[in-house]
Amino acid sequence: MKFIGIFKKVLEELFSPIKMLIIYLPGRLGILIRRKYYRQKGRINLGIGVKITGINKIKFGSNVSIMDFSYIYSHGGGVDKYW
Repeated sequence: MKFIGIFKKVLEELFSPIKMLIIYLPGRLGILIRRKYYRQKGRINLGIGVKITGINKIKFGSNVSIMDFSYIYSHGGGVDKYW
């Protein structure tokens, strides 16, 4: 089990430079790549430097824009109902 944890950490470190390029790539190409990377339904526009963790616990509506250098963290808990 410990080997799997170490292997996951090594993969994270290897993927870090690629993730940095995805997060900070400017322009339309950057927006398109971020849309594909975060794979959300509906239309979502992410600015440069947007960091989202726990994406599988977050649901976005249509036509959502998140501005440059925003941070959204979702850890633990869950969504019970929509407001």
